[in-house]
Amino acid sequence: MARFNWLEKLELTAAGLILDVSKLLPGQPDGVIGVPLLVTEKSEHFRVHFQRVGAFRLVPEPFNQVSDRAEEHCDFLLQENASDYLSEMTDAARFAAGIPSGGTLLHFIVYTENHVVHVLTAQKPSITSVSAVGP
Repeated sequence: MARFNWLEKLELTAAGLILDVSKLLPGQPDGVIGVPLLVTEKSEHFRVHFQRVGAFRLVPEPFNQVSDRAEEHCDFLLQENASDYLSEMTDAARFAAGIPSGGTLLHFIVYTENHVVHVLTAQKPSITSVSAVGP
C-alpha cells in the first residue's frame, strides 16, 4: 500500500535542520476529487533531524526529480548515492558542514506530497515519532 506524507514544518537552527512530517490519511469523500488525503487527529507525526548540514534545497513536489536508484530508508526518507546535486555542491557543502576534504558527504531526500527536501549532510538523520507537529 502506498503511503503519503505532508511536510508540516522546516526549521534551520544552530542545532541543524529539523523537518516535521505527518502521515496523510483518507478523509471523507467530497464529491469532487473522491477521497481526499488529509492530516487528521489519527495521523502519525515524525521529526527528522539532520545535525551537520552542508546544503539543502526545497523543491515543490511536482517539479522534483529522484532517480530510480535512490535507496529507501522509510516511506518518506530516501538516499541518493550519486546525484547531480551531490556532484555540484560537494566542495561547498563539505566546507559548510565542517567536513574535511575527502570526508563523507551524503545526499538524503525527504519526500512528501507538498515539498521535497534534498539535504547534503555528514550523517544519517535521526527520526523520532512525536505526538504532534507544527508551531
